[in-house]
Amino acid sequence: MGFRMKSEEGFTLLEVLVAVVILAVSLTVLLQVKTNQIRQIADQFERLDALQFYKKKSAGLPVEDRFILKIEKTDLLYGIKEVNNIIINRKTGKTVLNFRSYERN
Repeated sequence: MGFRMKSEEGFTLLEVLVAVVILAVSLTVLLQVKTNQIRQIADQFERLDALQFYKKKSAGLPVEDRFILKIEKTDLLYGIKEVNNIIINRKTGKTVLNFRSYERN
C-alpha cells in the first residue's frame, strides 16, 4: 500500500490578493467614471437653470437670486454692437453661461 498525496484544491493567498487588487482597481476606475458623469449632468442642469434665468430676466419676469447677469457691450464697425451676456453663479462666482449677440445702434 502506497501513500498517495491528496491534491489540494483552492487558491493560494497570492492568487486571492491579485484578484482583490484587480477588483479594487476596477471599482476605483468605475467610481471615477460615474462621478465624472454625475458632475457633467449637474453642470448641464446648472446651465439650463442659467438659461431659464436669462429668458425670465429678459422678459421682465421675477427671477431667483441664484445668478448674476453681467452685460458687456463693445462697439464694432458700422454702428454694430457686440453684446456679451455673462451669467455667473452668485454662490460660487463661477461663470455658468456666456453667449454673444449683436445689435445695431
